[in-house]
Amino acid sequence: MKMKRKKQQSKSYSQDLKKYLLKLAKVQIPIKDEDFQKKIRKLRRRWKIPIRGFKNKKLCKKWLENSPREILKRPKTVEQIEGEIIHFPKKEKIVKEWIPEIIEGLVPERKISKFPLDSFLTDVDRFMIENKIDAVLKMPFLHFLYYNKLNNAPFPNKIAEVSERLIFTKSRKKIGHLISITFGSNARQKDILAIWKEQVAPLQKKIPGFLVKKLRERTSS
Repeated sequence: MKMKRKKQQSKSYSQDLKKYLLKLAKVQIPIKDEDFQKKIRKLRRRWKIPIRGFKNKKLCKKWLENSPREILKRPKTVEQIEGEIIHFPKKEKIVKEWIPEIIEGLVPERKISKFPLDSFLTDVDRFMIENKIDAVLKMPFLHFLYYNKLNNAPFPNKIAEVSERLIFTKSRKKIGHLISITFGSNARQKDILAIWKEQVAPLQKKIPGFLVKKLRERTSS
């Protein structure tokens, strides 16, 4: 019975999330708005995508594998500066900024290894920021950019991301190990709770000083 309930809960959440993201996409990716379409056409021209998008996945794949020379001249990697603002209750904050030394990103398949993926995705990210499109809509936005439609567009199955934040000295001595939950402007409380048991709780056990379970047992007894 417990397994069935768990499956039903996860299924109902995924259905709820997809419905929510579809509503969000219709507002933030206004496919019938002419001003928005003009901006999209400009982005497509820059990347030699047909003005009305590709007719099918086969043509899109061909564009990735046999890109025009003009595209191939663009940088394969784009240097980025990362920033973090740590907020405290009394309007105090710490601002950190750095250039990552190690970047482990998307590794292109051999067939598209010549394609400047970093340059392309940076342009896409910048377009989305400038046009106030939530980052969680990147998959449906790319689908629209390629095919000029949102029908059958893929959507993410979660909109909150869990990561570990590790801090080392120059001699590689660990001095910090924390869990970060990253989410965008349209995340809901239920989206955070959906990842807690499966992702956050197991990571907590890895960090030195973990006592949450024992403390709960003591306080409940």
